[in-house]
Amino acid sequence: MTNRFRLLVAILCWPVLIVSCSSPSAPPEEPKEENRLSGSVALMAWNMMYVAADLNAPADTAVLVSDRSAIGPWETFTVVELDSGRIALKTSNDRYVTADRERGGLLLANRTEMGAWERFEVVNVTPDLVALRNSNGYFVSADLDKGGILVANRLEAGKWERFAPVPVVAKSK
Repeated sequence: MTNRFRLLVAILCWPVLIVSCSSPSAPPEEPKEENRLSGSVALMAWNMMYVAADLNAPADTAVLVSDRSAIGPWETFTVVELDSGRIALKTSNDRYVTADRERGGLLLANRTEMGAWERFEVVNVTPDLVALRNSNGYFVSADLDKGGILVANRLEAGKWERFAPVPVVAKSK
């Protein structure tokens, strides 16, 4: 079963009761607490597109958006593991991703240093999906009403706030 197919099944089954997606006699699975984001990853949003940071954009417009069909340098993030299940995301040009509170929680790839706005809590939603919560307590959303732009402004992790981490392996030369 391909990762993309498993992701599609996970996304389609999330609102259905666990009983309908598993064996009736099986006890409910305990949520795993380990961080499933590590190393180099791409993030696939529920629209089956990858999150990208336009690294050619000026710093004030380097918005993250889920609109890419393939993984390349702009869709690859390095996970910086912090304390208590928190992470920071770094782009291939060494910029940290921030949830800019002065711009309504808009996610930008433009910070040279890590502060509170660049820290995210990883919330394991299903075995294949995670949600990211910013330091202000809001979940990151791939807002398809705004072209897939990522913004941290949601109180709950619905389908637009769920991402499938895809490990990215460096190509050998």
